[in-house]
Amino acid sequence: MNNYESFFRNRRIEREMETIQIRQGDLREESWFLPFISVSFLTFNSGVAVYRNRDNPSSLNFIITAYVSFISLMWCINASEKVPKEDSLRKWRYRVAIWVLASILNLTFSNRISAVMPLFMSVFVWALSVLCIIGTFYIFFVMADEAVTAK
Repeated sequence: MNNYESFFRNRRIEREMETIQIRQGDLREESWFLPFISVSFLTFNSGVAVYRNRDNPSSLNFIITAYVSFISLMWCINASEKVPKEDSLRKWRYRVAIWVLASILNLTFSNRISAVMPLFMSVFVWALSVLCIIGTFYIFFVMADEAVTAK
């Protein structure tokens, strides 16, 4: 292969890579469709579940708590990704909110699952739930603070 062929080949590869990067940027900017469909599907299913369980207060409590916690968690995660790195107080507040909402979801599902299990399995589910909450607290706050002080 001579110099001209390699030059044009490299130039063509560069143009293809630029095109791919432009397309990926377009996908990131226009990525509202899939989350919209997902949230619409979740909302519809939650509405159907609320309608079917309108006479059962514990099921209604579970459905509404899980739905509101999940939507709030997704909103907080999305909002925390948009916070500039300089605004550490707001980022820390979002981290607290994310941890609290994830813990609520974890405890909500543990409560629902443990109600239909034998006692020893129920204790195991609750132990895993508490372990997950402690682990996320450690990752979100202790390890994050260690990373900040190490810099």
